Amino acid sequence: MVEIIFNLSNIIGLIVFSLVGSLKAGKEKFDLFGISVVGYATALGGGTIRDILINKKPLILYSIYDVLFSSLGIFIGIIALKIFNKDVLKNKFILYLDAVGLAAFTTTGVLIAYKYSTTSFGVLVLGILTGTGGGIIADLLMRKAPTILKEDFYAMCSLIGGISFLIFENFSLTWGAFSTFFITLITRLLTIHYNWHVKIFN
Repeated sequence: MVEIIFNLSNIIGLIVFSLVGSLKAGKEKFDLFGISVVGYATALGGGTIRDILINKKPLILYSIYDVLFSSLGIFIGIIALKIFNKDVLKNKFILYLDAVGLAAFTTTGVLIAYKYSTTSFGVLVLGILTGTGGGIIADLLMRKAPTILKEDFYAMCSLIGGISFLIFENFSLTWGAFSTFFITLITRLLTIHYNWHVKIFN
């Protein structure tokens, strides 16, 4: 069951984050190549960073499926940009999509951390890095300061999801995985709806 949850979360994260990345790049008026690069970076960046940290060969180097699912998300993004033009670029729409990707990749991150027997701190770190790493790389490619370093209540949602995993995996790993996904997602949706932000220091 846990393997099914991992695989589904990974597929959802890859498709959604590559779609989000391509839409963001389209919003910045990138060309087709630029849209593709940002889409792949958003989808694959966090997982690659995670794998390197645990001395694991990055999945994208020996599994074609990650690239194929990311390509699907980019293709959907390009079609959406073509058909819906500016309507699909509304910030709230992209934010809601991104929330799903964050929840999915935070889940895969904590499950990999658990599989490789990291400490509780390692679980939290790998959950956050998997969920946010691709977005950081994408922001840098678009010459923006990473959002999570400025004001957005973003990485905190991934952290809360990771903490829920540490609590619920004591009952079962399946409970831990489900709680990570749904608590991360709900927390992120609440922050979008109520416009919560981490305090900015001037």
